[in-house]
Amino acid sequence: MILGLHRFQFEPWYFGITIQDQIQQNIRLNSILEVLILTGFNSFYVFEKNVKLISLNNNYQNSNEELIALKAVVEDTQINNMEELLDLAKSGDPGFLSLFQYIFPGLRDALSEINPSLGQEEFKLCAYIKLGFNTKEIAHFNHLSIRTVQTKKSRLRKTFNIPSQKNLYVWVSEISENTPFPVHSTVED
Repeated sequence: MILGLHRFQFEPWYFGITIQDQIQQNIRLNSILEVLILTGFNSFYVFEKNVKLISLNNNYQNSNEELIALKAVVEDTQINNMEELLDLAKSGDPGFLSLFQYIFPGLRDALSEINPSLGQEEFKLCAYIKLGFNTKEIAHFNHLSIRTVQTKKSRLRKTFNIPSQKNLYVWVSEISENTPFPVHSTVED
């Protein structure tokens, strides 16, 4: 078989090709092969990276969808807590202040820093004000007269040294950075 292969080997001088031409042709072929091989490797590398990017993008989208779903659950919980809080406030339930402190944890501390002798009734009035209930509503929920609630508001202003030109509802809502602006109307009587 070796003898058979020898018959098909042609010497370059049979075709008028010089050894230099054959070397250059081999160099060109080698360069073309190198380019094709490198292109193949680069294509594989790019393909592999695209697969990873697609996978990461899918993971990101799934995570984003889960995050949106969790936010919706949290918002629903917060809305339910606020609805429950408003119901407790309207009914005069003793559990009102506990839930209020859970939803607005920083308000009592902020008020206590200004006046360490803050009483439960003063805090309760501040809680009603924070929720935006007007004097008439506060009186109705606590079975008090409107004049009594006005007097309590006046004493609250004196206790915290709130100037008369400052809106009490705005002052209470600004007192703590962690507590959002009232959800109810902020009309002061």
